[in-house]
Formats: sequence, structure tokens, C-alpha cells
Amino acid sequence: MTASRFPELPRAARVVWGLSILTLVVPAALWQSSSAAASPRAGALEVFVHPLHGGTWTSHRLHGIGAVGTPAPSAASTPSGSLVVVQRTASGDVIVASGPAAGAMSFVDLASTAGAPPATGRPQVTVAPSGALSVWYRTASGDLESATAASLGASWSLVDVTVATSTGTLGADPTVATSGSSTSAYAITGTGTLVRFSPPASPAGSWTATDPTGGLSYPALVGPVGVLNAPGDPRATLLIAASATGDLIELSNQLDSPYPAVGPWHLTDLTALGAPPVGGGLAAAPGATPLAAYVSNYGNLIDVVFSSGLPGGFRVTNLTLAADALPASGSTPSVLPAPVGPAVEFRTMLGDVQVVSATRGARAMDLSFLKGTEELVASDASATVAGASELLVAADGGPIATTALQRRILVDATQWDQQHAMLQTTPSGTDCNPFTAAWGRGSTWGCRPGTSAEAWCSDFAQWVWQTAGVPTSGITGWSATFALWGAAHHRVQFGPHFTFRPGDAVVWGTRSPLYGTHVAIVLAVSGSYIDVENGNDGGDFPGYYEGVWRSGPFVGASSTVSGYPVLAVVTPYGR
Repeated sequence: MTASRFPELPRAARVVWGLSILTLVVPAALWQSSSAAASPRAGALEVFVHPLHGGTWTSHRLHGIGAVGTPAPSAASTPSGSLVVVQRTASGDVIVASGPAAGAMSFVDLASTAGAPPATGRPQVTVAPSGALSVWYRTASGDLESATAASLGASWSLVDVTVATSTGTLGADPTVATSGSSTSAYAITGTGTLVRFSPPASPAGSWTATDPTGGLSYPALVGPVGVLNAPGDPRATLLIAASATGDLIELSNQLDSPYPAVGPWHLTDLTALGAPPVGGGLAAAPGATPLAAYVSNYGNLIDVVFSSGLPGGFRVTNLTLAADALPASGSTPSVLPAPVGPAVEFRTMLGDVQVVSATRGARAMDLSFLKGTEELVASDASATVAGASELLVAADGGPIATTALQRRILVDATQWDQQHAMLQTTPSGTDCNPFTAAWGRGSTWGCRPGTSAEAWCSDFAQWVWQTAGVPTSGITGWSATFALWGAAHHRVQFGPHFTFRPGDAVVWGTRSPLYGTHVAIVLAVSGSYIDVENGNDGGDFPGYYEGVWRSGPFVGASSTVSGYPVLAVVTPYGR
């Protein structure tokens, strides 16, 4: 069974079938944080860095500024390459930090320095080509506030835009759109109407609040707005939002004409044309390939690529089904522009940062389980380009595991799975794989050079441990030998109660007579739920068959493989 056969189902109803293991994917609410990581480091922000012109991802903590509140940060960059990060504190203060991404940053509290009113939601920051900064946010009373500074280090000025334009309070955070030197904010009011707020065009001018659709009739809207340029005609605008009933609504002023043209606004209900209903925050990014992304009402990650602003001018991909992309409950994805993108970035249930390409085939890449990163996040991320690098900034969720050995095991295991090398047996269905060959086991008949064939879950798990630095003498291609190794080294639990830790091997089978049917490496633990890495397993999306597969979360102690319960949990280090 492959993911292409799954309809848009609630995550709790999706059953993942592999060659070796059957797991039930649980509701995101039951998988909140992973004990794979240490407790998030108080006051820490993590930045993931990728060179624009090739290279690998790395990550590090931002210096001089901490994660001061629960909302996700907003990031931008100045023309000189400085990073600017804005966050809301638990008390509602708006903090603006700036400086080099790899150096010490300084910050100002807009409440104490400029008398800014308390914020709610997620503030947004933009930087103009001139270097002028603007921060937009929804106040605790529902007004739209704008804070501006001519440059880094300059004094800040404040405007209550709601009061200045005599409009109603907001029902959602604003979306800031920049066109040339002009910046406007789009927002949904508490009554479900769409408003564009524009600053004065001259020092003597006034703020304006207008209906960007020119009076088009549309259903009550909720949540943030996506603002895009229509493909083929950058003069035309696409506005993407969710209706109060969850439909994905497109508002566009692109004409149906053989020549690019802008005309009267029209509405397209994209859900009526096949887009899944919206269940979470929506993000969008302009560019050569306009793209919107959101979490559906069933918890799946959806991207929508637009070919025009006309009815039918879009393509929908369910990234959860096509790429095993599992967003965290309540998360809002980000859209990464070119040259790294267009791609969708999202936070998983585990706290990983993953990126899925929107144009080169749905393929998720896990940024957290890389040798240059090894970090989880505790919030959604914000994307920006600073200097020659693309940056993702989020609250730090701690390392993927607490010890260096654990981290080596997890990175060595995951580098081969569906979010990384996507290793599969070649030819398909033959069991030919490099891990069996590395131990000099199996048959080479019909296999490519450097591979050999046998049931290889134990070969893979042993290779992971050995490569990470665990002496594995006594373990063989039979998964039950992990339990024998654990007994010989006093590092095994035979149950019926088990404690799982990242890096452990979990073996399914029976103790009397001793039999092992499968073994996997534990990646993460949350209460009774575990996430594992399997060799000799099958994937659940198109194009992935037998290979190295990451599975979970599922209840570890009560799980079965081919009808066999957990035989043993074996740790590579002392307890």
C-alpha cells in the first residue's frame, strides 16, 4: 500500500504498512515534545544556515538575544547583511534584535524605549531597501500597531493604525507585503472583512484603510492572508485566505485574457476545486513560482503552487501523503524563496525542522538530523536571506539527544532514510543493500557491487551502532542477537515494562524460544510513544519501497511486528 491510495484522512486514521513493521500514526496532540532532546535551553534562539550557492545546512545559537516568549520569531535582513529578529515576550513586550547572524546581537524593547503597547500574536518585521525598519503587530486590544525606525540604532516612532484609520479591531495577525519602496499590511478584521493598511505616501499624508478587492463580495475570512503576484503578470495580485468554514479562498484581479491584464476582482473557492480545507496557519511567498502552504483540517501539510490567478490555475500537493511530511499540531509553515526554494519549511511533531521542495518533486529533508545541525526547535521558524546565506530562525528546542554518542547514533541512522539519502534495496525487492555487504554477509547473486542480500534489519542497526563507536562483537544478522549482546553486557530489558531512550535498539520476537523478527533504532521518546529508524522496512509514499525508513510515533511497549511483541530493549550505554 502506498500513500497515493490514502485520501485526505485524519492522522489518527492513517495506518503505515511496512515490510517489517506496522504502526499506527497517532494524533499530534499526543506527541508534543521529544525526550530525545534535553529541555529547551532557556532564552535561546537557534538559526539554521544554508549557503545560497551550494553547501550543507549548519546551525548555531544566536548570541546576545534569547527566546523571550512563546510565539515564533519573525526575521528579516538589512541591505548590509545584518539579521533582524522580532519576538513578543510573555508580557506582550516587542523585542527587536539585530546584528550578525554569527556574532553578538543587540536588542531594544519597544515597550521601554518607545512606549509600545502590549502585543498579541506574532509580530512581523520588514526592512526596506533603504535600510528602514518596520514592525507590525496586533495589540492586546486588537488594534494594528506600526513601529518604524529609519535604520538600525535610530529612534522608533509608533502609530496605532486602527485609530489613525478609524477601522475595526483585527481578528488575526497582519501580513506585510512590500512592493518596491512601498509597504502595506493586509489583515482580517474581527468581522471577517479584508483590509489593506497603507502608510502615508508623503510626510503630510495620512494612513489609509481600504478594501483591496474594491467591494467584491466574499465569505467571512479568518486567520492570516497570503499576498502573491499573479504568475505571468506581476501587476495582478492574488490574495489567499481561509473562510470561517475552512474553505481556501483566492481573491484575484487577473483577467482571463490572452494577454496579461488587470481587471475586476473575482473569487475562486479552491476547496470546491479540490484543495483540502484549511485547519491551521497559512503562509505564502511571492516570486517566480507563487506558493502557499498550510496545515489542513486533518493535520496534513498542503502546498498550493499557482500558475495563474484564474480559476483552475493552481496545483495542490498533499505533502504528508507524498513525502511523509508530518507537521506539528498548531504549527504554521514557512515558504522559502529561490534560490534554495521555492520550498515549504515546517516543524514536525517531534520538533524537527524539515523542508520540502515545491517544484522538484515532493521530497522532505530533515534539517535537524544532520551532522552540522543536530538541533530541534520549540517554535515555528521564520525565513530570511542575509548576505550569501538563507536563514531559518526559531526558538531552540535543544539537541536531538543529550550525549555525543546518542547524537552520533541518531545522525548515522537517519542519514539513509526518506528525509535524507532515501536508500532503497537495488534492484527493488531483492534485499541487496550495503549494510549486509559491510559485514561480509548474505548473497551477492543479482546484487550490484558493494551490496549483498539477506533480511537486513539487524545488519543496519549493528552498522549504526558500530559506526557511532559502540563495540558490537557478538551481534549478527539475526535481530535476537541484540538481546543476547544486551544480556552479556547487562544492558537489556526483557519486560513486560520497558523504558526507551534515543539510540536504544528495540527487538520484536519471543524469549522462549528465543526468536527475533525485527530490530529498529529508537530516535525519540515522548511518554509511551516512540519514533524509530528501521532497515529492511517499507515506505508509505509513492516511489519508496524497501529501504531505510523512519516510523512513528507509536506506543512502543505494546507494538508488534508480524504479530510478535517487543522482546527486548537494548541500550548501547550504561543505564
